[in-house]
Amino acid sequence: MVRWSVEQFFGRVKNKFRFLKTEMPNIYTEKISRFLRFATAILNYQDHGIRYDPVKMDELVTRTLERMKVEDSLLSRIEISGLSNPNNTWTVINHTVITDFPKLTMQDLEILTLGKYQTSLAPEYTKSHLNETYEVYSNPQFQGLLKVRLGSRFRAAVYHYLYIEYWPNRNGAEGLSSWHCQCQVGARLVGCCGHIASVFWFLGLGRYSPLPMSRISYENVKNAPRKLNSS
Repeated sequence: MVRWSVEQFFGRVKNKFRFLKTEMPNIYTEKISRFLRFATAILNYQDHGIRYDPVKMDELVTRTLERMKVEDSLLSRIEISGLSNPNNTWTVINHTVITDFPKLTMQDLEILTLGKYQTSLAPEYTKSHLNETYEVYSNPQFQGLLKVRLGSRFRAAVYHYLYIEYWPNRNGAEGLSSWHCQCQVGARLVGCCGHIASVFWFLGLGRYSPLPMSRISYENVKNAPRKLNSS
């Protein structure tokens, strides 16, 4: 929630003052803070401030407080029960066979990710990785649990595995019960990392929408089933 407020503030400044959006010569280094103060003063005088829907914000705060009390049972299962154990064979599946995954709206996604920041990144991030490093796995031993391999947002040739546990055929944000990603910020249930947000968006909403996914090839996601014997 805080991250989105910061991004929205600087996005608003750059949109109104293109000079602050471009790369600046070094001669302006000592003046940047002054330029920024002038820009924000003008915006505060002539334009409205950043507005929030109080009802939606109360819902996000309530959701945050509730999720803080939830025990990360999925992480415990990964560590104790060995979900990532090589002996637990996972099979690459076609995303179209996942018919019981909760269908989500943009409002559901904002509730799950605690704001618009991760939600706004999810479509482009999905597009950039879907044809190369996006693989969805299932395991008949674990109903309502998916494993996904996804490329790192910041480093090439680096992959993360994530797990999403859900209630089959229960639509909406409440249909997602637990999630965990092996990236540095993925072990949390209050909000989620960008990798998990991408999967939420793709499986819960994006694949049902003709746009903006219409020009994307599902080559990797639609691979013929094959076995995976490593985490």
